[in-house]
Amino acid sequence: MIDYDFMIDLRSPKQQEEDAEWGRKHGEQYKCFEPDWETIKRLASADDYEPKTVLFMEKGEAPSLEDAQEFVGGYIEIVRTRKGAQLIIDEVGRHKDLPVNELASMLYGAPIAGPAMILVGEAKWT
Repeated sequence: MIDYDFMIDLRSPKQQEEDAEWGRKHGEQYKCFEPDWETIKRLASADDYEPKTVLFMEKGEAPSLEDAQEFVGGYIEIVRTRKGAQLIIDEVGRHKDLPVNELASMLYGAPIAGPAMILVGEAKWT
């Protein structure tokens, strides 16, 4: 995976402001909580947890690109968490008005909308 030192923002000024407003509305509650991996595993495996979140820890468990796209419902984006995990999320989940994923948001430290795949250890994509 390429690690960029900078990012060029290609969104329009209006879209940037809409995204910033969405972050202000949903983001403050996710800045201070880092659950342990046992809590994450328990929450991710709960049948009634919505939006759906799955955890992959072993190399043989890692999803394919096609599986990831099907799971999130479109193009994927990979973001890194404060704990070193990778989150595979819907690239435009916020713009689709998908519900906030509380677990993924807590791991990332900012709002994540829609389903998420959590990749840790040997399951992370390279």
